[in-house]
Amino acid sequence: MKLDLPLLELPGSAAERPLVVLLGLPADLEGSRRLLVRLAAGRPLLAVASLTSTAPTHADPTHADPTHADPTHADPTPSWPALTTWLEERLAERGFDQVDLLGWSFGGAWALQWLARAPERIDRAVLAVTCAHFRARERALLGLLARLLRERIDADVLHRGLLP
Repeated sequence: MKLDLPLLELPGSAAERPLVVLLGLPADLEGSRRLLVRLAAGRPLLAVASLTSTAPTHADPTHADPTHADPTHADPTPSWPALTTWLEERLAERGFDQVDLLGWSFGGAWALQWLARAPERIDRAVLAVTCAHFRARERALLGLLARLLRERIDADVLHRGLLP
């Protein structure tokens, strides 16, 4: 499946690290232009509008559509690997080796996928209103972090608790 996602590119200083913005569903690039210009603050920006009705719902690109009578019929929804590959190709075309990343809503879930795949490409990341579904292990870790913040455990106590 060939992806052709809408994107908005803003020029900026080549000395500045580019900002990649992955927008949520539904995304309106032109309606978001004023905000994106402010976020860019003079650096190169590449904003991508997420898919509308074809957002990935699974990580397995061979996942069959359960509503289809033919179990060999592949789901036309692009996979997370396909979306992250598409993004990496767009960044390579622009010579963006390392970027800052902002993922909003569905774009945040996409950003998480890319962070897991290529953390060395991302200097700083912000995920906002992310629709990610965390597994039990991640929920437990987030719960621990929340408790640490709530109880204001200092760094020394934290190190003693985490290190043998």
